[in-house]
Amino acid sequence: MERRSDLSLQFEACDATSVLEMRRLIDDVKEPLGGCFLMTLVLSDGLFTSQTEDSIRRVVDAKWGVLKTLDTVAPIQTLDFCVSFSSVSALFGNPGQSNYAMANTIVDGYLARHKNAFSISVPSISHLGYFARYHGARDSNGKLVTLSPDGKLFATT
Repeated sequence: MERRSDLSLQFEACDATSVLEMRRLIDDVKEPLGGCFLMTLVLSDGLFTSQTEDSIRRVVDAKWGVLKTLDTVAPIQTLDFCVSFSSVSALFGNPGQSNYAMANTIVDGYLARHKNAFSISVPSISHLGYFARYHGARDSNGKLVTLSPDGKLFATT
């Protein structure tokens, strides 16, 4: 996609639950905003019986809050596309992630109302990003995989 002369890709970060920060981010985009990918990840794992109102709200407010903020600042129906990275836990459940499943299901249901929006249920990506940095992911050979400060993968035993 980088070779397309008619496409400008930008990767930006902000507190996406803040209308002010989201508006500032979108106003700073040099080209018209065509769409966005929502890749919110907040984990607060625990069995359903041990979940608290706070542990549920922390996850739901992040996933659902980001979508509501986006829809306030750049209404979804005005975008060319809106894609949310969801989880198979929203489809099948996952022990210890009832709050995450609920948050993804709320977002999935809301986006289903829009012709230009959808959710992708992605499998666990344990060898990159957050999981590699904080959960000691393992590669296909069983070696511990982590990220160096420059973002490159390296494996240790």
